[in-house]
Amino acid sequence: MKIAFIGEAVSGFGGMETVIRDVITTFRQQHIYSEMFFFCRNDKMDKGWLEGIKYSCSFSNIRLGFLRRAKHIHALSKWLQDYQPDVVICIDVISCLYAAKARKKSGIDVPVFSWPHFSLDHKKHAEYITCADYHLAISSGIKQHNQ
Repeated sequence: MKIAFIGEAVSGFGGMETVIRDVITTFRQQHIYSEMFFFCRNDKMDKGWLEGIKYSCSFSNIRLGFLRRAKHIHALSKWLQDYQPDVVICIDVISCLYAAKARKKSGIDVPVFSWPHFSLDHKKHAEYITCADYHLAISSGIKQHNQ
C-alpha cells in the first residue's frame, strides 16, 4: 500500500511534525510506503524532521491566490500520476481542496482523507474540509465539526 500525505509547509518544530513522522515510521514497520507532498511559498521550512522520509514540494510565491492554487494543483496532479498512491491524507484544510481538484485533473481514482490537527472553528477555509471523502479526527471537537 502507498499513502500520500499532503499539506502546506510546516515549521518543522511542532507536535504535528512529530505525529506525522511517528505515523510514517509505524507504517514503514508494517511495510506500508508513504511519501509527503508540500505546498510552499519559499524554501524556509526546516526539513530536519523529514530525515528518512521521501517528500516533494511545489513552490509558488505568486501573490494572486487563484493562480497560486492553480500552480499547486497542477504540480500535485503530476505528482499523483507519478506516485500512484492508494490513499491521500491531507494534513490541513486547504489541501483537501487541492487534492480533490488534482485527483480530478490527474484522472487518479484515490480516496482523500482529511486529518486536521487544529480546531476548525476559526480556521480560514474550513469549508474545504468537505472536499475530502473521509475524515480522521484527532479530537472530539474536530469530530463533531465534521459530522
